[in-house]
Amino acid sequence: MPEVWSDLVLKGDVSLKQTPETATHSHILVLGPNNKVRKAERPKVMKVFDTLAELNAYLNDPNRYAGQLATCKEAEGDVFILNNTKDEWVLAAQQGEPGPKGDKPDHNWSNTSLQFEKPDGSWGSYVDLQGPPGVPGQDGQDFSAFGTTYRDNGLLPSSMSRYVKILPDSVTKNPGFYTVNIVMQLTGFIGNHYFTAMRVMDFSLYVGPEESDYVNVPSDLKVSHHSGVYVLLNTNTSPYTPQVTQPLNDTNITLNIQTNPGEEGKTMLVGSHNLNQITGEHFELRYKLQSQYHSMKIDLLTNLLINAYFQNWINQSTPEIWTADHNQQERSTESLEGEYSLRINHGFAYTGGRTDEQAFTDHNASGVPTQYIAEIWVKGWGDVRIGIQRPGYSVHDYGPWHSIMSQNWTKITFTTSKDNRLGSEGNFRIQHQRMSGLNDTDLRIDATGVEPSYQT
Repeated sequence: MPEVWSDLVLKGDVSLKQTPETATHSHILVLGPNNKVRKAERPKVMKVFDTLAELNAYLNDPNRYAGQLATCKEAEGDVFILNNTKDEWVLAAQQGEPGPKGDKPDHNWSNTSLQFEKPDGSWGSYVDLQGPPGVPGQDGQDFSAFGTTYRDNGLLPSSMSRYVKILPDSVTKNPGFYTVNIVMQLTGFIGNHYFTAMRVMDFSLYVGPEESDYVNVPSDLKVSHHSGVYVLLNTNTSPYTPQVTQPLNDTNITLNIQTNPGEEGKTMLVGSHNLNQITGEHFELRYKLQSQYHSMKIDLLTNLLINAYFQNWINQSTPEIWTADHNQQERSTESLEGEYSLRINHGFAYTGGRTDEQAFTDHNASGVPTQYIAEIWVKGWGDVRIGIQRPGYSVHDYGPWHSIMSQNWTKITFTTSKDNRLGSEGNFRIQHQRMSGLNDTDLRIDATGVEPSYQT
């Protein structure tokens, strides 16, 4: 069977842990032309420049954003911030000679913009500490092609958790599969301690229907980028100069993905920070959040069979869900996918041989013309065929017998259709018998499936 998209969307071996400065373990999927899924690139966030020429050349980079911080090796000790029009670097902190002690600079907040008082008593311009533009795709298109944008802002406390809304209700209440990318810009200060950080994350989300037991099932949160700076200003100089400038580690800010039962099962971030351990006082970080989310409008394969790959067993000779009219089956480690397959070993040769089967339910087919495409993978020695009792019918419809004589896995398919009669209960059957000229049957069966296609 082809890969099931739900598995691709919802599974992944990732965790929130310390990541290298250029993380490569996390990917996000976008739906491109011709309904094909591809990986989107990550933004290249520059923090340190070697020369002032490189610093100024960055003003032409389309990925720059207002409020971005940078340092330059040619201007050691200086910290620059990009202005609102993104065409000039503003000197936020400068290395200088010690001077007389002065007063701490006053400041004002306007939503997410910050303004400082200058030494002469005048006020500097507001700088909006906003997040970067969306992630560009591999073909260079703007990230808006990826999906829809959701934005929010708020406060993140220290040493206690707070829920952060990251998606609109139109997503968390609308059934389907989604891929989500989150960019969070965090800023804060207390006294002469200043912090700024950015984190890029992504995850996938399945939203089930209201009657489903599975509503808002997120995947693990993947961190594709984290950067941050902590600056301690020296108040004994005028103007104030950085006394300490160091990276802000990803361990200082905790962000996890959870489904909050208090918000009707909506998927949210749970966040906090421990920067009070640096400052000795509790305070809140301001965050500005931008989420890009995309609904995976893909025709997903629907397999009506359960335990189709024979991975779950009651005991060595009984696979879960499946029933048989013989006791000559056992678990085998010779599998096509997963750990196990079904081994059938017997000498029955009369017409019809023996059967392994399971019932299935297809509510969508009741009263609707439906085509069923069934398949199994098999290897070994013996005759085998597929039978399907279509919903609303009382007998099985069988495909032709296939003689298997190979230790290579072979796919067998069978297609049948039903009319618009009512009924939702069906049955899938694998029949097997001894091949003419052989003393017994020894088959391995794996990767079974029944896919419906509803006709309009």
